Amino acid sequence: LGKEPVQKAKLVGRFSKHHQLRMFAKAKQINDDGVLRVEVLSGQQSFRMASLLAANCWAEIPETAADLTDGDLVRIYPFIGNEPV
Repeated sequence: LGKEPVQKAKLVGRFSKHHQLRMFAKAKQINDDGVLRVEVLSGQQSFRMASLLAANCWAEIPETAADLTDGDLVRIYPFIGNEPV
């Protein structure tokens, strides 16, 4: 099995979470004229399926981050076979 590809993308909007917890958020990567951006989707609870269906990647929010702002760089893991839209 191969490793998932890791990329970095600029966050669209703001995102907050509890500190000291690493989170892999359901997200959507967007190719904005050659600049890779990522939007963390609403509905992050495990029982929310609409956000999972809309997602095309995971956004890794490290345990050291609590509040992220527009333009912050985050690591993303595109779902296999998905290309930026």
